[in-house]
Amino acid sequence: MYNISPREGERYFLRTLLLHRSGIDSFNSLLFVDGVQYSTSREACYALGLLANDAEWMRCLEESYSSCFEPLTTVFAIILAFSDPSNPRQLWSANRSKFIDDIRKRHKHVPEALSILQTVEVAAMYALKEVQDTLHEINMRFHLDHYGLKKRSDVLIDRPESANEVNNDADELRKLVSDSVERFIEG
Repeated sequence: MYNISPREGERYFLRTLLLHRSGIDSFNSLLFVDGVQYSTSREACYALGLLANDAEWMRCLEESYSSCFEPLTTVFAIILAFSDPSNPRQLWSANRSKFIDDIRKRHKHVPEALSILQTVEVAAMYALKEVQDTLHEINMRFHLDHYGLKKRSDVLIDRPESANEVNNDADELRKLVSDSVERFIEG
């Protein structure tokens, strides 16, 4: 039997299902658990209790949010890259308001940035962008879509009526953040 690393995503979860289920006659029945048809092997594994829950990572994010020591997006990216949580999308969703609040707090001294981040969707988009950037710093092969999360461009596609507005805001925010970092370093 071949070993497959959890980093291989769906291949790993498919192998886990195959090792723990018997009498399966099709791929669809492999993903059918307790009357529910799941769309991924990972979801089916989780439903069968073959994966640990993310309570530890929820506590980690809560502690990080309370301490404000490290940006919450950085902590989340590290969890994704090195800890392989069982349901990254649910972990993001459960803490989405904390990510938004955290990014707003970190930009509270830059009024222009804070005004851009007032829209919940835009703030969430920037938080996800920070997660993606941190993942790339860790390893260029890590991408949000591997974890079932939307990349920044996906958010813009979902909201085509405001894509130009968001792009303009993104450029402004990048410049503001860059200028703020330079002022902080200089003085």
